[in-house]
Amino acid sequence: MKVRRPSYVLTTAGQKKIYQKFPQGYNCSQIAREALMHRTTVARIMQKNQGVNLSNLEKIFNCLNLDLEKTDYEEVQNLEEGRGKRRCDPATTPVASGQTPRRRQAQGNADQERECAPREEEGRGKKWMGTQTPTNSQHLVDGWVLNPKEKDKLQKYVERPLIEQQVYKSLLFTDCILRIKAPKKMGKTILIDLVLEELKAKEKYRTVSISFWEADNSHLSKFNSFLRWLCANVSSQLELPVQLDNWDNLTKNFGEKMTCTNYFEQYVLPKIDQPLVLFLDNLELLFLNDNICQEFLGMLRSWNDKSSRNSLWQKLRLVLSYAPNTDIKINPNQSPFNIGTVIELPEFTLEQVQQFAEIYQLNWDEFQVRELMNMVGGHPYLLELTFRTFKTCNDMTLEKILETAPTKDGIYHSPHLQEYLAILKQHSYLAKVFLSIIKDEYLGGMESHGIKTLINLGLVKYEDGKVLVRCELYRLYFENYLGDV
Repeated sequence: MKVRRPSYVLTTAGQKKIYQKFPQGYNCSQIAREALMHRTTVARIMQKNQGVNLSNLEKIFNCLNLDLEKTDYEEVQNLEEGRGKRRCDPATTPVASGQTPRRRQAQGNADQERECAPREEEGRGKKWMGTQTPTNSQHLVDGWVLNPKEKDKLQKYVERPLIEQQVYKSLLFTDCILRIKAPKKMGKTILIDLVLEELKAKEKYRTVSISFWEADNSHLSKFNSFLRWLCANVSSQLELPVQLDNWDNLTKNFGEKMTCTNYFEQYVLPKIDQPLVLFLDNLELLFLNDNICQEFLGMLRSWNDKSSRNSLWQKLRLVLSYAPNTDIKINPNQSPFNIGTVIELPEFTLEQVQQFAEIYQLNWDEFQVRELMNMVGGHPYLLELTFRTFKTCNDMTLEKILETAPTKDGIYHSPHLQEYLAILKQHSYLAKVFLSIIKDEYLGGMESHGIKTLINLGLVKYEDGKVLVRCELYRLYFENYLGDV
């Protein structure tokens, strides 16, 4: 008869001992390296969702210089006999099961600096506008204050600490214009949304998030209609009265841009006491209408210029998020794209992909993660699609996904690859350049229009002095379906 080895989980007391060692949030990878254990084993221990050998608990406690006492653990079998199927205690577990905790290595210094606000950053003449600390009326997750909706979003979020810190700190200054630039589905929106939640909680900022996907075609076809829609949207999100009754008369006398600017000066900025972050998402949709694009971007630039001489406009911070699919021809003196801070989102690293798998409660080893990355790289959307498929399709295997990946039967075909295929077939020049890169036959210059467009689309990347296909999935799929263009 086979003897079952006992397995153990942490008690609330044991879990608290470990949490006290990590006031800014624990990191499974760090603990695993120090304890010479596998990351998934550490995750099981920390999340209390599966029993482990007692020796594994001893390793963690030893590496953290903690004494493992009998009150720190209990046997899983005893738990099941005593109270049925064991569940984590939500009152004492600060992070939901499967959720990778947010960790801020520089949080302590940043918090200390914000307590001294307002202040001048050394070497710069911009005002630091940090204010208060979080309230207790919202969920606190490893230093982040989140409402329930954002907390759910965080459960599917892979942290990018350095980029998040850069975004957060940039938005603490006046005359901020921040550009988040990356191909579609690289995680731009969720990153900004979560940073804005932190700003609302810690700094009491007001925020407005506008996605141009939400605009009707009628709003995106005429500049006047577009600005009316924008002003109404801003007022509505700030719970201010929408004051558009005299709009048409004002535009006849002052023009559309001046009327919109005056609207912010009269009905928006004076009505709020804290800084306002205006997050404009999917800005690339405006690039399709040259007239709206030119006029609107010029107006945003003028707003930013006003903040240097007008205290009212110092309340406004602009965040522009876009996929750079199209070249924009605009007067440099009227463009918001040559000022402020630009952030380009990279692909996920191996460690981040492992964290992503853990978020979906997939106990993958490094070999499986590398196999997937060999096909899709570190592309956030393709990775999420893979992990979500594993969780929703019981008979799905990694082998099956990889085998069908570059075909029309694969999970990546519709709509992701299909949309790219339509673009390339519509622009035969791009398709020819892309095929020459796939076949390693490209002899053109790195600064050509075709190369820039393919990089902006996210189909190729510039690495080590070479233009390469972004991932094996794209190489195999488009080599097969583009054919002889």
